[in-house]
Amino acid sequence: MWSRINRLFWLINVFGYKIILLDNSLECIKKLKKTFKKIDKNKFNLCQASILNIPYPDNSFDLVWNEGTLEHFQKHEYNKALQEICRVSKKYILIDIPYAKSKPYIIVKKYLENHNLWFWGYEMPRTSLKDDLEINGIKIIKEIPIGSIQTNMNYINMIPSHERGKILSLLTQDDFEVPPHLMVIGQKE
Repeated sequence: MWSRINRLFWLINVFGYKIILLDNSLECIKKLKKTFKKIDKNKFNLCQASILNIPYPDNSFDLVWNEGTLEHFQKHEYNKALQEICRVSKKYILIDIPYAKSKPYIIVKKYLENHNLWFWGYEMPRTSLKDDLEINGIKIIKEIPIGSIQTNMNYINMIPSHERGKILSLLTQDDFEVPPHLMVIGQKE
């Protein structure tokens, strides 16, 4: 979460963007209020609402950025969330979602799920969002795996230390070269 917060500070302080942060969790909104207390209140708004029903009119935002949310929805709600993101965007969307071709991420996720250590709930990584976005009138500008070898190692480090060697033995150096996230930038047609 803190890397996201740093990016938001950067957007506000460096580029002077006004942003609206939407989250369904009142607890998260309260934490964000504390985190953003030193920022001019005219530069951001916090909105407690569901991504399944974004309380803004069509074409409200130049850019809609989603990170760490879409992967947690089953197909019907996933489609509804995408429709809402596309509906409120005037022009651009940016989505960061787990990448299904990242072997370190997939192996770690499976291990943690099998050992009741996965606490993020349902999570469906994707190999592409192209078809899903085109249905919603969004043309893909760029779809690229992102992350680093260190990001993959951060996933590996979620495995208890006494089990990590087994997991590492399943991976090659090339596996670590495939980033664990997929970044998609799209434009409304």
